[in-house]
Amino acid sequence: MGILEGILSGGGLGIFGGLATEGFKIFKGNQEHKQALAVKKLDLQAEDKRNQFALDNFKLEMDGRKQELDAQSEIASTEAHTQALTDSYAHDQSSIETNGDSRLIWVEVIRKLTRPFLTGFLTVCVMAIYFTANDPEIEMQIAIGVLTAATSAFSWWFTSSHIGRSK
Repeated sequence: MGILEGILSGGGLGIFGGLATEGFKIFKGNQEHKQALAVKKLDLQAEDKRNQFALDNFKLEMDGRKQELDAQSEIASTEAHTQALTDSYAHDQSSIETNGDSRLIWVEVIRKLTRPFLTGFLTVCVMAIYFTANDPEIEMQIAIGVLTAATSAFSWWFTSSHIGRSK
């Protein structure tokens, strides 16, 4: 037993201690590896969150820019319409220098009566189509065209003419 006690107390205990130390190193390395993987996973999740935030922020900026451009387009369209209407009123209010020439006076009268005549004529056309409709398809096509023209004439005729005088 002396040899067995010597082996167990000295060398055997050393071998057992060495194996236990190596086992703990392996266990510790495995735990460190798991911890490093968990940290990497958290880093990737944080990076995904940052990227998603940047993407959402970019989308919001683009939506805001689109709304801004839409508003600018609407303003430009309104300004162009107002300018066209102002120019139309200025043209309508202008007159030809007649210098007493009766031919030019008649030209001026005809020019001034053009819009009221067109308005009345289109009103009669709308009424005629409405009351004498036989073919629904043809009636619809004619009605759309006449109503579009009548709407344009009425909107010009009854739009406030102070727009041209506000400058």
